[in-house]
Amino acid sequence: MKMATSFKTLISASLLMLAANAAQAVIINEAWTWYDPELGLGEGEFTVINDTTTDIYAFAVANDAPAGSLPNAWDSSVGWEAMLVSDTDWDAGIDMYFWDGASSSTVSTLDIGSFADLFPGYGSAFLYSYFTELSWAPIAAGTTEGGFLFGAGLLGSPFVTIDFNGAIVDAHEAVHVSAVPLPAAVWLFGFGLGALGLLGRRRA
Repeated sequence: MKMATSFKTLISASLLMLAANAAQAVIINEAWTWYDPELGLGEGEFTVINDTTTDIYAFAVANDAPAGSLPNAWDSSVGWEAMLVSDTDWDAGIDMYFWDGASSSTVSTLDIGSFADLFPGYGSAFLYSYFTELSWAPIAAGTTEGGFLFGAGLLGSPFVTIDFNGAIVDAHEAVHVSAVPLPAAVWLFGFGLGALGLLGRRRA
């Protein structure tokens, strides 16, 4: 019963977030490779859809992941730095170094805003930032970039996206949950119901 209730809540939340994100200037899709509704945790990949006129040089997604649950953004198609940041570290100031092909800038998390204001009710965040190598690029205006992996992520966390100067490009209450795999128990339950239905038809 608890599994069924959790799954219904999961589906309802996904549908509500889909409607809410339809008009967003920036959408972050959250696709999961696995998700455990009992624990409320899983792993997956973020894809950023930048439907604005401003390039994105960093973004953060709130989390309450345990220590050591670092995301991995060193994908060959991404090349961004990634770290798990606590609310304390964020408010103490974490420097990020950006390059736009002609000049550089240093942006601190202090420039973006306090952690409590950006991510109320959360204790940490996955922070992804464009690295200063010339061969790598920010998420350009009007483009989509994926491959931002995360570990021990939470369903539908709030996010914020940052430009070259540290200004907020867009911020929303929740990422768009685009894919959540069903737990094995749910598949087995469905298979069992199908088998019972087939058996009933044969008896009839």
